[in-house]
Amino acid sequence: MICAEAQRVWQKLGDVQEIFHKRQVSLLKLAAKQTRPVQPVAPHPESSPKWVSPKASQRSALAPAQKTPEEPYTETASHAIEKEEAETEAEVKNEDALGSGPSRENPEVERSDSEEGLPPARRIIRDLLETEEIYIKEIKSIIDGYITPMDFIWLKHLIPDVLQNNKDLLFGNIAELYEFHHRTFLKELEKCAENPEALAHCFLKQKEDLQIYFKYHENLPRAKAIWEECQDCAYFGVCQRQLDHSLPLFKYLRRPSQRLRKYQTLLKSLLDLEPAEDLEIDTGDLDGSHTENGPKRTKDSAFSAELQRALEVVEALIQSCELALGLAAVAGCPADIGNLGQLLLHGPFSVWTVHKERYKMKDFMRFKPSQRRIYLFERGLVFCKVRMEPGGQGLPAQYSFKKCLKLTTLLIRQLGRGSSKKFEIANKNGLEKYILQAASKEIRDCWFSELSKLLMTQQDSVKDFRFKKPLPLS
Repeated sequence: MICAEAQRVWQKLGDVQEIFHKRQVSLLKLAAKQTRPVQPVAPHPESSPKWVSPKASQRSALAPAQKTPEEPYTETASHAIEKEEAETEAEVKNEDALGSGPSRENPEVERSDSEEGLPPARRIIRDLLETEEIYIKEIKSIIDGYITPMDFIWLKHLIPDVLQNNKDLLFGNIAELYEFHHRTFLKELEKCAENPEALAHCFLKQKEDLQIYFKYHENLPRAKAIWEECQDCAYFGVCQRQLDHSLPLFKYLRRPSQRLRKYQTLLKSLLDLEPAEDLEIDTGDLDGSHTENGPKRTKDSAFSAELQRALEVVEALIQSCELALGLAAVAGCPADIGNLGQLLLHGPFSVWTVHKERYKMKDFMRFKPSQRRIYLFERGLVFCKVRMEPGGQGLPAQYSFKKCLKLTTLLIRQLGRGSSKKFEIANKNGLEKYILQAASKEIRDCWFSELSKLLMTQQDSVKDFRFKKPLPLS
């Protein structure tokens, strides 16, 4: 008797929830009719999506998410770096075309669209600010719409174990990206709205903090592996419909890559402007001089040089992130490899290892060299064994970690005649030497030059440290 009564009460509760949900939908439709026409801009995801009732969520989960023919869920050759780069560039162009319109949620920006005669530099800064706000909202929508609901009890049954156990790998440090852009970087960029010449300093000031993008891209291949295994689960369909996103989750996880490209494009656009005319850098009032070839032009040149350095910072970060994707093919890579600093170069080498007590230098060519892929960081060299070369059918290369050499323990030197592609790396203790042969003389010269500069810089740092170190009291 009690069980039957409980079932009737439960059924009535479900009916009330369903009636409430239908009424809520009707009110939303009625309110939508009073809004102004939709403008052709990129969709703005809700920062805090309102989740429907548990019963409605379960009912909607039964239907699979719609897949648009332009953006299918499945991507072939998932680990091919070349395809990743080409796809990112195409999506950046699409983002630029859609995201450059006025923000629907900011009336002041809409009013500024009607202003005539806005200098080119101001338009570029305005574009930067508008797209920055959209970017932050998109990241927030991932956090609120995909990460937070994973703790909702009524959605637990929609989440497979592999997703529940690897959600940190899927989303990486995207929350850290959001905090940086929302709390720090956007505020710095807003200071440039009326002062375009401050933009370069903004990027230079945040150079170290922007390295969180390297960490994000280092994890991105692992995130993609989790996504490809779980992309058809009902949970993602529920979240995508709740957010009203037109694209699946992983397309939004690629936004950080596209954002770096956007910074690069906007900085190049500023550099292409005529500094004295379009940038409107009023420097004459600073020193009382308005001469055409005087302090104003000098100030313009200084600004262009600083802007060029900012562009180099962003381009170096993009290159570092692209190389970080290559580290995903290295098995057994230490977790603390990020302590070696920025990734600068990587490439294949033939390597001879010479032990001081075992072989003479003149005999090392008797032995077959080992094929290694070497990664050059700011503070170290990483040697990786080639396990499988890239295949002709899109199969990715595979490597395994062998050793790491800190630059503070190394010396380098060029070899004699007949060694145009080779150079030597040796431990300072003299116990072991490595002869590296590049694919060409140009590659050898590039690596030797970069290593020389790094070693010189680190030697100067050690000298400064020793000079500043206080002497012990006698």
